Amino acid sequence: MPVPSSLPVLDDEVTFARYPFLPQAGEWIRNMAIEHNIDLDELLDGSWMEKARSRARIRLIDSIQSKEGVEVVGGEWVPVGQRDVHMGGGGRASRGAAVGAR
Repeated sequence: MPVPSSLPVLDDEVTFARYPFLPQAGEWIRNMAIEHNIDLDELLDGSWMEKARSRARIRLIDSIQSKEGVEVVGGEWVPVGQRDVHMGGGGRASRGAAVGAR
């Protein structure tokens, strides 16, 4: 795949929040960290990030345990085949609900 000679200009905060790994997001992330007094210790050990770390652990375990991988459904990571077809937006279902929906 060809590499662009220059990065496109982005200034949308929603895009930076959704895709923080983009090179264009670096300055925005630095400014947010300074503005909200966030440092690496706070990210790794701070109490306000515990819910995010907990969700990340669950997603990691799900992706390891699922032979088919995971997919994003309605903003949530769901193991492939674990989506309840009756939830409209595709919310997360328990293993029993997913089996019963087949």
